[in-house]
Amino acid sequence: MERRLHTAGANKVRLDPFLPEKEEDVAWLKGMQGQLHELFGEWVSSRRGGKLVGTAEDLSPARCGPGRGPPSWAWWTVSAPCGRS
Repeated sequence: MERRLHTAGANKVRLDPFLPEKEEDVAWLKGMQGQLHELFGEWVSSRRGGKLVGTAEDLSPARCGPGRGPPSWAWWTVSAPCGRS
């Protein structure tokens, strides 16, 4: 199999799984992810406002589960749905 890639301009092939990883590409991705996470948090807060209970850390998606089943599911550490007591 011959791989072909035709682009114009710089930075068109970031994080290509067939090329060695570049530190600057990973830094760019982490920056983008951080911005998206912040925007999402702002959007949720603007939509749910006073309905949210707890700190930002308590409401972090990586610390919440669906509110059903045992709290030991995967990485979920809270048995209640996010933002509810």
